[in-house]
Amino acid sequence: MSDPTPATRPLFQRLRATVSRFMPGLLVSVVIALAARFLSEHYGAPAMLMALLLGIAFHFLAEEGACVPGIELAARSVLRIGVALLGLAEGAAFHWDTRENQRRMLTVIRVDQIASGNGAA
Repeated sequence: MSDPTPATRPLFQRLRATVSRFMPGLLVSVVIALAARFLSEHYGAPAMLMALLLGIAFHFLAEEGACVPGIELAARSVLRIGVALLGLAEGAAFHWDTRENQRRMLTVIRVDQIASGNGAA
């Protein structure tokens, strides 16, 4: 009996093959991210700097071997999703911060007007 084609294999087998293809590189990426976070918290350096240095040190894993597909996935898709989520979070924080700063500024201006006698009490 011949080996079934990829389209006729059960879904579980195709999913398992895909996961096993990407898992080594994704695990390396997660370990490097966690190590960078740990080093930044313990040595006071920025996490991005630590991630960059660790990425340079482990670059050989992205050149050939079992880790290549997972590292490429992390470098493209996962990184883009992370940047998009970071942008949304920063945008929401900026909007929230701007509203709070506007309220504080108006309060300071009003207090200043009252103190200088230019505003009604």
